[in-house]
Amino acid sequence: MMARRGATARALALAVTAALVLVAGVGVSPGVRAAEPVKERQVVYGITPWTGKEYGGTFAPAQVETLYLTASERHIVDVLETDVYYWPITQEYMADWMGYRDPVAGRLEVRQGERVVATLERTPYTFVYPEGYFGGQVELAVGDEAQEAYDTYRRLIDQYYDQVQAYREAQDAWQQRMTEILEEVRRTGQPADPESLPEPPQQPQPPAMLAMQPARAFLVELPAGEYTVRLVDEAGQEVAGTRKRLVVFAPRRQGVGYQIIPESKWTMPVESGDPGDTLYVSDEATFYLKAFDAREVNRYAYSRMVESARPLAGSGQRSAWQWVLGQELPAMTLQVLEDGQVVASAQPKPYYVQQTPGYALGYNIVDFDPSKPEFAGRRPSFVAYKVALQLDPGATYELRLVDEEGQVVASSVRQVRAVRGDPVWPLYAWPAVPLVAGLVVAGWRRRLRPRRPPEV
Repeated sequence: MMARRGATARALALAVTAALVLVAGVGVSPGVRAAEPVKERQVVYGITPWTGKEYGGTFAPAQVETLYLTASERHIVDVLETDVYYWPITQEYMADWMGYRDPVAGRLEVRQGERVVATLERTPYTFVYPEGYFGGQVELAVGDEAQEAYDTYRRLIDQYYDQVQAYREAQDAWQQRMTEILEEVRRTGQPADPESLPEPPQQPQPPAMLAMQPARAFLVELPAGEYTVRLVDEAGQEVAGTRKRLVVFAPRRQGVGYQIIPESKWTMPVESGDPGDTLYVSDEATFYLKAFDAREVNRYAYSRMVESARPLAGSGQRSAWQWVLGQELPAMTLQVLEDGQVVASAQPKPYYVQQTPGYALGYNIVDFDPSKPEFAGRRPSFVAYKVALQLDPGATYELRLVDEEGQVVASSVRQVRAVRGDPVWPLYAWPAVPLVAGLVVAGWRRRLRPRRPPEV
């Protein structure tokens, strides 16, 4: 017995020692250290493509041989030198812009075959957001307009700071005056005349407009086709590593797309770009619609345009097409038709999502009225057409946009169908019928079986 206990103790000690050695080995092994990526200094194309709604941001490393851009739209392209590494977690190339970023000198030459289509110089540009960064609209200012827009923005900011300083001084004076009035009330015991109370100063609002500091890059706008781009120096010689194939693609179809915001889940909108789409709603539904310019583009080309640094972007989708929503359309009239007759119409209005009081989750979507005190200093959550329907299952419904002249906007028509809210328990009841029948038959047969006489 003592020998067995000794062997067990030795085995346990050996296992503990082996575990400690393994842990120590793992701790000093270079294989488990932080996976610092291997960087390579490359000449890359920085691409800011216009997606139809906003300006994106990607880049094409040396491993990418073909660039993709949409036709007849202005894109921002630049050639820079930076450090590039591959990040396997997201399966994409990354650029260390903060570590090293240096524009490569030269002009961008665009060729189609042996013919030079354009030779572009770097041009100043900036992004202007008239309603703020989150206002949903961006404009591109180039040349002198870029600097003018930025100067306007800086001037508005300076004016706002002056107004803030004046507001603070007025607030201090108002607070001092109110303190004096309170002291007078305490000393005399007589209430102050309400008309003698000074009005508090109004806090200034910051400017909504935002303009970024101008930068310089190549502005590329080409018709559909295949091109070759490269950077050439002052002597007209090609800069090494800058030759790329450029595919400029056009949409297959254009039309009106919708963003549908259900009242019950306004943070989860759905999109409809294809005119053949059908909207399925409950028989009593309220939802909000935003209308956009929509384009149907090749999914592979579009994916390569917005994600050039991701090697697998668009893989297997060369023959697929997708609708992309662009700029929001100007205000029109949305009509609801029942069996071909107009039964309701709506204009776009601002709405505000109001959280319900208390700790419980919940919200209400209410009309936004800036004249009401509860909306002071606030902005509407969204502007959309409100549609409230009570659908008859036997009728057909459609939505469409009508312009100022009363003409139906092409490809704006969508069919609407009601989804019945019948209970689903009959679906589970029918599969249970054979089981119940089998149990009844088994019980009936058991009752017919003769009983054995009791054993003596």
